[in-house]
Parts: sequence; C-alpha cells; structure tokens
Amino acid sequence: MDNDAIITIILQFEGGFANYPADHGGPTNFGITAATLGESLGLGKAASVDQVRSLTRAEAVRIYMKSYLTGPRFDEIADDTARLVLVDTGVLHGPARAIAMLKQCLGLDSSPQPEPRLDDAAIKAANQDAAPNRLAGRLLGLRLKAYTSQISEDRTQLQFLNGWVNRVAALLEQI
Repeated sequence: MDNDAIITIILQFEGGFANYPADHGGPTNFGITAATLGESLGLGKAASVDQVRSLTRAEAVRIYMKSYLTGPRFDEIADDTARLVLVDTGVLHGPARAIAMLKQCLGLDSSPQPEPRLDDAAIKAANQDAAPNRLAGRLLGLRLKAYTSQISEDRTQLQFLNGWVNRVAALLEQI
C-alpha cells in the first residue's frame, strides 16, 4: 500500500464538508480542519467556513501528503499497516499526539513538549518492530482509550463515538 492508497482510505472515512457545533475541529472538508487549512494557506489563523467549504479534493490530498505524511515523517514508517494507522491517528488526533502515542507503543520516552516530527529513534524502532501489525493494533487501542477519556471530559463528544469506533474497526480489518 503506497501513500496515495493510504490517503484514499482516509478520504473514504472523512467524506466532504461538515460543520458540527460539537466538533472541536470546527468546520472540516475531506477531514481537513479550518486550522489545518489556514496553516496550509499561510493565513496565520484558521481558514473561514467558506474557505473550508471550497477546498477541493486535490488540495486536500496535497495537505494530507505534507501535513500527515512527509511533514511529520510518517512516510518513513516502512510497514504499510503501521503507517496507515499512524497517519489516520495523526488526522484524528494531530501529528504531535500521534507521535506521542507511537512512542508510548514503542516504549520510548516522549518529550514533554509536543513533537511535530518523528525523530530518528522512533522511526528506527518502528521499522525494527518484530510485529508491525501488533504495533498498529496497539495504536488503535490507545485511540479507543483516548475516546473514552475525551467523552468523560466532555459529554458532547459522545455523539461521535459510534463513528470513531467504526473507524477503528475498519482499520482493524486492514491488520
């Protein structure tokens, strides 16, 4: 599975424009939040709802490639399944949180400051993992724990639980 296939899978989960009041990411299109689009456009702030709405699929693919693959160095994870789950985790939780989760799965110390890119040690450890499918499964397990924590902190997020769990289940089918 190459990076284009990974992006295609994620786009199948994400769909088109959505603007749910309870969604902490605000308006999204193809899974790209207003904040991510604003950063990509160099606005220095979140993009407007109209800018998010007018995002094209081709632009979204470019943003995914830069913000969720090459930028955080997720593209350097050799195993397709582990890379798919890591990229998808970055999309849902942000690359820095995905990096912290990966390091936790690998038993590596995570910086107290959010890390925008994987370091060489994490890439090496992930690529030398004897059971990359199990690594992907551990990442998905941490995501499930994160969802329960998120819902316990903010009950408005309960409305998204079914979608989050179905996404984890769909990814488990890839392992």
